[in-house]
Amino acid sequence: MSNQDLNTKQLIDRILCILSFKHKLIGCGYMREALKIFSDSYDVRVLLCKDVYPVIAAKQSKTSTSVERAIRNAISDCYYYGNLKFVNVLLNSNVVNDKYPPTNGELIAELSAFLYRVNNGEEDISEIMHKLKNPPKDND
Repeated sequence: MSNQDLNTKQLIDRILCILSFKHKLIGCGYMREALKIFSDSYDVRVLLCKDVYPVIAAKQSKTSTSVERAIRNAISDCYYYGNLKFVNVLLNSNVVNDKYPPTNGELIAELSAFLYRVNNGEEDISEIMHKLKNPPKDND
């Protein structure tokens, strides 16, 4: 399977599903949009508060603050009730710990860096798909 077989949108959707982001939460949709914006312009300096939140807010006729809060709530919900710790397995990092959920910026930056590496062929797509098909079942 090549990187072209799995486009960025499909990969974002699959990752958010595996991490147990609840699609009924508005923040999940905003998170998806933020990841897309970041992954599309990864080589350009993009600021979450000044570049991403306002773009999403304008599309949705909301305020930047409400977009930030919705994403934060979705991340928090996923941390406490979902499988967010799988991010550490997927990314080979320690962005998620046992004491508190990651910030919006931490999680979006790590996931968008990962998406950038996948899109540029720096990550083995078959290994990623294996991890995504066989995620850990517990929250440990």
